[in-house]
Amino acid sequence: MKTVTLYSKPQCQGCRLTAMRLDRNGTSYNKVDITTDDEAYARVKALGYSQMPVVEASSENHWSGYSPDRIDALKTHVDVAKEIKRGPEPDRTGVEDKG
Repeated sequence: MKTVTLYSKPQCQGCRLTAMRLDRNGTSYNKVDITTDDEAYARVKALGYSQMPVVEASSENHWSGYSPDRIDALKTHVDVAKEIKRGPEPDRTGVEDKG
C-alpha cells in the first residue's frame, strides 16, 4: 500500500486531529505543509480541495476534512496488507504442546 499523504497547514485543528488519529492507528503517512510547499498546494488544488486537511491514500481514495471513519478504514487496509505480506498462520490443529 502506498504511504498516505496528509496535506495540512499551521493552526489547523482538523489537521492536528487527523495526524493524531493516524498516529494512534499506526498508519504510516507523510505530513506536508501546503503553506511552504508549492507543489503540495498545487496537488491539493488539482484534487479539487480548498479546505485542510486533505488526506490522500491513493489516486482514487482522498478526502478533505477530519473524517475519523475514513481514517480508521485506512488502518483496516494496512492490517489486511500486513496479513497478506506475512501470509497465513500455519495450521496447528492436532499438534501437541510438548512444553
